[in-house]
Amino acid sequence: MDATPDTLDQIIRQAGPGTTINLVPGTYGPLRISGIRVDPNRPIVIEGGGATFNGRSTLATFGPRAAEIAREVRRSGKYPGVYSIADEAAFTVEHCAGLVFRDIRFRDAWPTAVYINDCRDLVFDKLDGLGATFFIYAVGAATRRLTISDCHWQQDESKKVWSEVLWDDIHEKSDPEVADNYKPARAYDGSFFCGVRIAGDVEIFRCHVEHAFNGVHLFNHDHDPKLARNVRVHECRFEFIKDNPIEPEHTACNWWIHDNWFFNAHKWFSMELLHAGWIYIYRNRGWFTEKPGPRGEDNNGGAVFKFPETAAQVGDYPGPIHVFNNSWYLRSPIVKEGAVRNFHHYNNAIAYCEQVPHDPRGACEDAGVFHNTAEPGAPPFTRDWRTLGIRFENDCVMHRDWPTDGYPIERALKKDPKFIWTGDDRFKLSPGSPCRDKGVVITVPLPNGKAWTPPPKLNIGWDQDNRDVFSGLRYEPLR
Repeated sequence: MDATPDTLDQIIRQAGPGTTINLVPGTYGPLRISGIRVDPNRPIVIEGGGATFNGRSTLATFGPRAAEIAREVRRSGKYPGVYSIADEAAFTVEHCAGLVFRDIRFRDAWPTAVYINDCRDLVFDKLDGLGATFFIYAVGAATRRLTISDCHWQQDESKKVWSEVLWDDIHEKSDPEVADNYKPARAYDGSFFCGVRIAGDVEIFRCHVEHAFNGVHLFNHDHDPKLARNVRVHECRFEFIKDNPIEPEHTACNWWIHDNWFFNAHKWFSMELLHAGWIYIYRNRGWFTEKPGPRGEDNNGGAVFKFPETAAQVGDYPGPIHVFNNSWYLRSPIVKEGAVRNFHHYNNAIAYCEQVPHDPRGACEDAGVFHNTAEPGAPPFTRDWRTLGIRFENDCVMHRDWPTDGYPIERALKKDPKFIWTGDDRFKLSPGSPCRDKGVVITVPLPNGKAWTPPPKLNIGWDQDNRDVFSGLRYEPLR
């Protein structure tokens, strides 16, 4: 069935299971789809063919409104964001199931391109977005089984937010001087995918997120163990991310983050979690060439991991967090401060720019491994590893302080991993790398009660001579 901007709403309501709706070229206005449920094995497919949905709200018009909303929300005692109007979207899907949306563009869609409410079994494939506070915003405890694939989102059309806008102007929470003078930059305080109190079962793969504030961000304010679980992000590229590419908040279980690229990001994994478990971060690559922010920027020190500030903010973790076989090139600490529980970090290959110079464009810093050298006297990462179940084991880290005094690091290897730096070969190991065949075999407990053990011969880091090393490690949903 063919649809035009004038007939799309009617045709969707007439469509039955297995129908494909082809959008004729043109610009489509805001659309709301509600109450359409079909068998996901016979979905209704909306083929955009590159058709554009226009939200009819530009950054120029929305920015001042975002600042005013932030002021109003803060005065009510809540976090000063624009989430309260996230349902003002170019494309709204609510109480639906069994729909596929493919090859659709979104422009002038501030604050939200796609808004999802209490839906299941939805597929978003090859969407392209420019602008918006939120590209996809999902709510509702019934929202589950969302697939987001081969999508591209560039939040900042100017590509200047990374280097010319202060982090505080986008995200500052409590400073009264800032609060009384919120700026249009508050419009950027959003994410590629934002889930609020959703069940989960979200897979995001082969997506490209660039020049944005956040990547994948889920909230679970009530700490409900049945929400914000079963999230898998793989084969994605996150580039020039002003805040966090990956951010589960409050409580999250069974997250699999693997085979991604992180390039020029502030804090890669923000995991301020009271309760968490069965989180697997492996075979990722991350590096930098630039520091974010203009002159005077305070929030650009960065880190790989952000955890709760104190051990008192870390509750029960029913399952482990495993971080293994990643390759990083860093100017920032692995962990700057805070505490975490059941955290096992092993077989990772890490080079610091201070010891292994490689085109940092003047952005290299003299960073600590577990503390912030820019703030003398600042609290370091917790040393209470035994009580909290923290282990760093068999990591190859080229840093002058590795293994760091006072931390019980096991089988530490202090050598240059000797990465290859070019193109798709980036972070492959040179023939003389000390990481070859030096990986330790560690069994990974899985959420289904089973476990996975790698073969006896593996490298430290992302690059493996045996391509089948991780073939037996497969995601399974937590029930």
